[in-house]
Amino acid sequence: MLTLRSYVPPLVARRLSTETGKLPIPTADRFPTAVMFIDIAGYTNLAESLSRQHGPAAGAEQLATALNNYFTPMIDLIIAHGGEVIKFAGDAILSIWPATDQTQGPNFGNDKELATAIHRATQCALQIQQSLHQHQPLPQTSFAAQIGIGAGLVSAVYLGGVFNRAEFLLSGSPLIQMGRAEDLAQPGQVVLSPEAWQAIKAIVTTQSLTDNYQLASAIHPLPPQTTTYPQLSTNHHDALHAFIPAAILNHIEAGQVNWEAELREVTVVFIQLPGYGTSIRHPYQQTLPQAQKVMRALQTAIYQFEGSINKINVDEKGITVVAAFGLPPLAHEDDPLRGIRAALTIHEALANLDRTSAIGITTGKVFCGSIGHPQRREYTLVGDAVNLASRLMQTAYHQHLTNQLPLPILCDETTQQIAQRHWSFVSLPPVLLKGKKHPVPIYQPQARPRTGFLSFPQHNKHGKMIGRHQFWEQIETLLGQIRHKNIPNNNILLLTGEAGLGKSRIAHKIARKANKMKLTSFISRGDPMERHTPFYAWYPIFEDLFDLRPQLLESVKQQQKHILRQLPASPDERGYPARALQYAPLLNAIFPLDFEDNEFTIKLDDHQRQQATHAFFHRLLTLFLHRPQPRRLPALFIFEDVHLFDGPSLQLLAQLATTIPQAFFLLTARPLPPKKTVLTAHYHQFLTSENISQQTIPPLTPEETNELVQRHLRIKQIPPAIKQYIFSQTQGNPLFSQALATTLQENNIIGHTNGHPNKPINMKELVDLPLPHLMPKLIITHLDQLPLQHQLLLKTASLYETPFSLTDIEPRYPLNLSTDTLDQCLQDLVNLGFLRQTNQPAPHFYFKYPIARHTIYNLLLPKQKQLLQK
Repeated sequence: MLTLRSYVPPLVARRLSTETGKLPIPTADRFPTAVMFIDIAGYTNLAESLSRQHGPAAGAEQLATALNNYFTPMIDLIIAHGGEVIKFAGDAILSIWPATDQTQGPNFGNDKELATAIHRATQCALQIQQSLHQHQPLPQTSFAAQIGIGAGLVSAVYLGGVFNRAEFLLSGSPLIQMGRAEDLAQPGQVVLSPEAWQAIKAIVTTQSLTDNYQLASAIHPLPPQTTTYPQLSTNHHDALHAFIPAAILNHIEAGQVNWEAELREVTVVFIQLPGYGTSIRHPYQQTLPQAQKVMRALQTAIYQFEGSINKINVDEKGITVVAAFGLPPLAHEDDPLRGIRAALTIHEALANLDRTSAIGITTGKVFCGSIGHPQRREYTLVGDAVNLASRLMQTAYHQHLTNQLPLPILCDETTQQIAQRHWSFVSLPPVLLKGKKHPVPIYQPQARPRTGFLSFPQHNKHGKMIGRHQFWEQIETLLGQIRHKNIPNNNILLLTGEAGLGKSRIAHKIARKANKMKLTSFISRGDPMERHTPFYAWYPIFEDLFDLRPQLLESVKQQQKHILRQLPASPDERGYPARALQYAPLLNAIFPLDFEDNEFTIKLDDHQRQQATHAFFHRLLTLFLHRPQPRRLPALFIFEDVHLFDGPSLQLLAQLATTIPQAFFLLTARPLPPKKTVLTAHYHQFLTSENISQQTIPPLTPEETNELVQRHLRIKQIPPAIKQYIFSQTQGNPLFSQALATTLQENNIIGHTNGHPNKPINMKELVDLPLPHLMPKLIITHLDQLPLQHQLLLKTASLYETPFSLTDIEPRYPLNLSTDTLDQCLQDLVNLGFLRQTNQPAPHFYFKYPIARHTIYNLLLPKQKQLLQK
């Protein structure tokens, strides 16, 4: 509980201690306080310098170490002087000293209490400057602080609630005061706002600075008063969870906070709401509901694309929200695309609320971990990509103000390069940004994607399939049985395979083969962005059954009329679909056509509506499939990526397979770990269906892999050493093989002239070869889905370049697990495709993909590697 509490401000913990359950949201508390903002001078230049010297990843880790070394003694001083650390903002800390009577709490009518709070804040600020000025958190590196202090009434605002996630921020004029004061401070200085100075002018010496006051010294020092932390019980466990990032909860629960920090590639999205935030004030009848709408819009957009809100800060410029895509436990191979889609959704949602916004998007390797002190810390992002996203946000805002940028969203070159296959961008003139020596290329994403949204590149969908002859013979035999109505009792076949094995190509080839056989077939796929949209996977099926595609360019009214005309009637209804018309408004769950509720549907509560919608859709599908004209049975349903289906879609699929034995359901999915999450619970339940059978999609053989690469590169011959290298790295995974072959060609390791290689092979060049972006991202995506004990096992195993045994791992493994449990974890990782096992001369294990070991090893910080190697 103490560790959990350290991730929320004492102010929040104190507020939670007054509740018997979760905190009601939205809500706000108003109280007088002194506020102090500490900013590190030269931080941006240091970040850029470390990135240049050590590379983005190592530079980010060094920068995080410097911040921790500087913040730890600083927070010690804040706690010793009775202050409360509220927020970390990159290189800055926001602290408060509430004007409280220790027995009665906030004292609104006593100026003496507020003066005392300001006095303590100024004492702390002077002590920080005296003790930590030119502090060296790293060798040959010194930090200096600029400190601003304000005072007055602030509001502690609690907002959000989407997926039980709560956000906390401070609002009020003291935040503007302290920001202006800090802007005037030079490194090593403390500046008071006029309001703060007025309360304690008799006990300090100052120098006037443009209506603010530089603090020189304090007279009559107050005795120490250490910050007191409220006592929380296990009853407050869930309430605390609402404020703590999911990325670290598993580590906290396992008592392994030292292992949550990683160096990983993420897409960072900085969002600014100019001039908003300090206006959330008492009375709250108007401002609080509006703030709640804004926060829920932000949460909904970010969580829809499975991102995380990392920071929310308020200053004189407004609210700044920092979101990230790629943090555990929700990393994805398409995080840059998710960041872009979220940014566009946010911009539109805020515009609908009459709020302007400016957004900067970057992608890069950053430090992801805790910054601060054992008593007060935050999970944060540190690195050049974070700083650059902030600068792009500011640039977007300024260019938008001057009408240079119609859509105030900018992204960096890395994001543009990764996403350009599926998204259109406008290249803008490079800009010179703070901390950068040279102008930075910038890009503006367009409002619509270049193509349909895809998780990763699809290669030659309609080309000739290579290999897997026995597998295809079984599939063709199955299609023949379906065609002749000889459908197996297990009428659901689930084809599983890891990312890149060609599940999508296989599904489309099966669909084409079914069409040639005049077999009625329907095809759909799961979308990672729509896991929470009920019945999303059935939209293409209903679109086909209602023959809606020719009507899509018509008006909404015309589409509504078309659908109503297509509603099927039961045999006992003599051609008039009375029941279907009664339920028709429930089609809004799948068609965005705004059918108006009728007397029946308007009375349904949420639970009743969900049940009625499920029953209605099942009835519609049954009636459509049994229609004599056109005759649709037997039918083949092909669903790709069924592990991404929402719960209602899976439940409807299972029910339809049971009630219509003349239909066959062929599904594809990635293998998932045994751990059930909110996102996979319905899928795990679906796998228990009695009429489901499973088959694993095999990889390509070395010969088939070579044939695939030759065709992909359009060359007739590949040197034997390169053949062996590609297969050793990819193990017959088609997507990995093509991606790696492309990288080899782009780096001139192999080339072609008239279809033949033309360059001698230097195998030493392969050691430092930049690997395709897609491969590490897919591996980390899979890693994040594992239970913590499996993740730590793989991180421990990544130390070994050669096969390792259980006895090698056990002494180094961070968790206290039994030998049998650890052995079972190893077997799980073999079954999931991370490891392979050899029993000669005794059971040993090795990574299936060398790139997986390399990727997981690179997530570790140097300190973590040292701990594992002891």
